Amino acid sequence: NLLIFKYCDGHLCNKIFKRDLLSGEIFERTYEVRYFEDIYFSSFVIPQARRITYLSDHLYCRFIHSASITRSLPPQALIDFLTVHKKIYCHYSQNTESFFARKVPGLYMRGLLEMGLIMKRNPSRDEFMIQLEETIKKEKARITLSLFLGSEPGKKTILMFLLDKIGLLGLAFKIWSSPFIRSIRNFRWRSYD
Repeated sequence: NLLIFKYCDGHLCNKIFKRDLLSGEIFERTYEVRYFEDIYFSSFVIPQARRITYLSDHLYCRFIHSASITRSLPPQALIDFLTVHKKIYCHYSQNTESFFARKVPGLYMRGLLEMGLIMKRNPSRDEFMIQLEETIKKEKARITLSLFLGSEPGKKTILMFLLDKIGLLGLAFKIWSSPFIRSIRNFRWRSYD
């Protein structure tokens, strides 16, 4: 009934729940996925909480370890990433009475844009990646501009959406993740401590 979050420098589920809450046979049997349980957590568990208490201004600081799944990207992880986002979108878009039904198109678009960025980091051109890229394009086309903007997405998502439309999202991400910009971002995070 009550979720309590505190600022932690790392993965939300690993640091707070040690993967006990969302991993294991039940999770894999339900969604047939082995990766990205944090997306499931954020999209289904948090909305069901009656109260949420924040012990800090920040929910969590995203930290990607060099050996993490976000860096290694096996094909199964990419499929799971799309599967989880698709199921979340379908679930909430059917429940029109929910507050989240209005928000979900923007969240789904954000997931698709992030997946496109992940694929740009590893420009493998095998058959699997080509098919997956086509699937992502079709999924993005399903979300109309009015539906997307009606979900009141965050400023970052709107910027990503516009950059993607003009073909500059990959370049913008390269600049954003460059060592110089990363050092500025790290300095900003350290200043909050």
